[in-house]
Amino acid sequence: MQGWMRIHWLTRTVGLLLVVASVLAAGVMLASAFAVRARGTDQATALRPWLSLPKAADHRYRIKVKIRVLLPWFSWDDVGSARMTWYRGDGADRGLEMLIGSDPLRAPRRINRWGYVAEQSRGGVATTIGVMKPTDDASLQEAKRRLEKEQSGSVVFNMIRETVSGDQSVTEVTKAFVSRDYSYRDLDALLTEFNGVTSQPEVKRARVESGVTPGLLTTIAGVMREDAEARRRGRSPRGAQGKIARYAFNAKVYTLKLASSTFVGTQQYDGRYFANLVQNDFEISMQGFSWKERFAVVYAMESSGTELPIFASYQPRWWFKAELLLDEKQVF
Repeated sequence: MQGWMRIHWLTRTVGLLLVVASVLAAGVMLASAFAVRARGTDQATALRPWLSLPKAADHRYRIKVKIRVLLPWFSWDDVGSARMTWYRGDGADRGLEMLIGSDPLRAPRRINRWGYVAEQSRGGVATTIGVMKPTDDASLQEAKRRLEKEQSGSVVFNMIRETVSGDQSVTEVTKAFVSRDYSYRDLDALLTEFNGVTSQPEVKRARVESGVTPGLLTTIAGVMREDAEARRRGRSPRGAQGKIARYAFNAKVYTLKLASSTFVGTQQYDGRYFANLVQNDFEISMQGFSWKERFAVVYAMESSGTELPIFASYQPRWWFKAELLLDEKQVF
């Protein structure tokens, strides 16, 4: 039973880590003069027409999970990876692509949970794409049955495509039934499968209220930039602490709050020292519901005027924690 408990929480958390990775990605998205492996157009973007801006940079992270048994923590390092890619065009045109998941070759019990998110804002039109497996397990038994079903060769992936123009949002949800369990390394192969889906997507239409930002990444980007700018200009020792912003995703509206912002100076991560670090603690909620998702990100305020995310953590229970750490050696 304890083994399945670990599997269940690792499975659920890879999906929720999309939120944490979004925070990391936001800092990359905001860079006005990023000097990290700038590249030209990638052939892979032929399968991703929603990304039409030039590629500028990327960062890579590794995933670590921890489980507390009574008092001590037991950890599994390098069980998966995350990659954030930054796109930049003229004026305010921006794009960001994120791929994150457990690696079945490295994760306990060969767990394979991953997700892909891309956001682009160009010419006043915002597009968000999300791809992942549905993981709404209500019990450990459901998680076990689903894993057994996937191993038998019946796997479902969902793609969400949301377009916001003016005050109107249109969301399309497409299901792909595939013959094998793709990993995050097989993103392009899975996108090819989606291109062959003939069934009609589920369509949702909604009105986007004034003050609601299209997309989670864009919203977090704005809050992080406001926090960093408040510190650089000496306006507040707490940055943008208390800032509340709303964003739209999948025809629903969520609230993002910067619960706390703390300057932590120089810290060591994975044997490396980073200076001018700030820790942001975030909360995500939804009106009418009591749940809250909490996570933290540590970013470096660089001399170039950019924010480089170094570390992020997410702890849904007192006994379970997941972390992301900057690690450019991760291979995709």
